[in-house]
Amino acid sequence: MKKERAAYSVSRKSPLLWLALLLMLCSVAIRILAFRVCTEIPGQSVLLVVVLPVLACIWYIGSLLISGPARFYRTAVPALLVLFFCALVFGENQRIWMLAVWACTVAAAVSYLGTASGQQILRWLMIPLIAVEILLLWPASGDLLYKASAAAMILPLAIVSLAIRTQPRDGSYHARWGDRPDGRLVRTLPPISKVAPYIMVNRNDACNLMAHTVEISELDQYVHRKRKEGLKDFGIMHVILAAYARTVCEYPAINRFLSGQKVYSRDRRLEVIMAIKKEMTVEAPDTMISVELDAGDTAEDVYRKFNKEVEAVKNTSELDSGFDNLAAVINYIPGLFLKFTVWLLKTLDYFGMLPSWLLRLSPFHGSIIITSMGSLGIPPIFHHLYNFGNLPIFVAFGRKYRKNDIKVDGTILPNKYMDLCFNCDERICDGFYYATALKYMLNLLARPDQLDQPPKRIIPDIP
Repeated sequence: MKKERAAYSVSRKSPLLWLALLLMLCSVAIRILAFRVCTEIPGQSVLLVVVLPVLACIWYIGSLLISGPARFYRTAVPALLVLFFCALVFGENQRIWMLAVWACTVAAAVSYLGTASGQQILRWLMIPLIAVEILLLWPASGDLLYKASAAAMILPLAIVSLAIRTQPRDGSYHARWGDRPDGRLVRTLPPISKVAPYIMVNRNDACNLMAHTVEISELDQYVHRKRKEGLKDFGIMHVILAAYARTVCEYPAINRFLSGQKVYSRDRRLEVIMAIKKEMTVEAPDTMISVELDAGDTAEDVYRKFNKEVEAVKNTSELDSGFDNLAAVINYIPGLFLKFTVWLLKTLDYFGMLPSWLLRLSPFHGSIIITSMGSLGIPPIFHHLYNFGNLPIFVAFGRKYRKNDIKVDGTILPNKYMDLCFNCDERICDGFYYATALKYMLNLLARPDQLDQPPKRIIPDIP
């Protein structure tokens, strides 16, 4: 029977977290000072004695601030470096002492890794191990400043272990090594699906275009019925998003995304991106909004959540959103440094190190981006996907139009139609899966009454 494991996080509001970070900074300062004032460097290399411990401290500080509040596991690798490099600051004398230090170092490192992966008992074993290691450091040979720096590197690990909190055991998925703040790594893909992202590196290299015409007579009646029920401004946009959410319930792979040449799943959490205008004029500014939905949402749930975000932005004096405020800050960066800033953001995003608050503001990270060409009175377009970010699907729908269809008996029937265009990243699932999901979604659009009730089931994505 598999043992139940906990998942941890570290709040930025915890005083213990900031105490640990302060000690790490002190360790860096003391180590640099020791390097400047000491006549001899203990050990064999400046790289091992100074450079790597300083980098390990900086790495540990960054991982705690960026990933700690959501996923404590990301701090495990820096902790290993911190612990092992501590044992390298002393000379080769007093080998018995050094063996003892190394034994505690290895035990503390293993305990820290076990704690990060959710082993409850190791969380409390790590604290006395680190305390013993600090006590063993002082009798060892070596400069006092180097020993003080080593102690200031190790002590924060015990302090942070006291600051971590256990996430509730609600049966939901707990973050593991390799996951991102906005998705979990899909680990059971077939080999060809794992290799394909390294061959088709850019999103625009892997896009498939699909177009479909939908008969919307029943859909149009459904929209007007909802408006009569009091859902002001209820429209086809809400129905399409509700149909997409319901499709994710049956075909969860369409809610995956690619990042860092790996496939991730958002499971039942959907993030919809859309551009909006305050007024339908050429001069009116536009902005991007992000709406978080759930796969179990009904059409009314989608309407309520979507309109809430739209109204919150439209009610501002200058149509500004969180993305606009972020873009305004970035705009102050000079051109050459701005290019470096974008490169840095891409690099952090590649390794899944962008903070959650930045992912929420980004219009390039989400499940689907949708645009209404119908509101502009034109047919839909095949919009490109963005290589930056991780948006895997772009949907555009055009204006409604009428067309006379000839029935089998020769009579002419005027029907109402709407065109849909899809641009999809083929690396998240295969073509058969896409086709089956699309047919299911089109069936929902043809019979939208199904979207008034919650789904009967929500199939989880593969592990």
